[in-house]
Amino acid sequence: MVAAQQKAGPVRTCLGCGTKAPKTAFIRFVFLDGGLLIDRKQVAPGRGAYCCRKMECYHRFVRQQKKLAWALRCHEKDKMVSIAPRQGLDVEFASCLV
Repeated sequence: MVAAQQKAGPVRTCLGCGTKAPKTAFIRFVFLDGGLLIDRKQVAPGRGAYCCRKMECYHRFVRQQKKLAWALRCHEKDKMVSIAPRQGLDVEFASCLV
């Protein structure tokens, strides 16, 4: 079973719906310069969080601040760092769906 996963590539989980699939099936988000960005090439430094290529998953993804902060390791011991999507991020996400 391990050999089958190695051939398919890394498996990731959508934070919006919980679906597991190969990394290439998702859009990767990173927290850089105090905001949430789409990492189109999936090579930006740091932790990444993944979302399906569906608008309803994206909306759930950005609403789940605590889960998103945990996945991106943007939390401090007793308080969370606010992970606000940058202005226009939903438009950029929609352009990734085409």
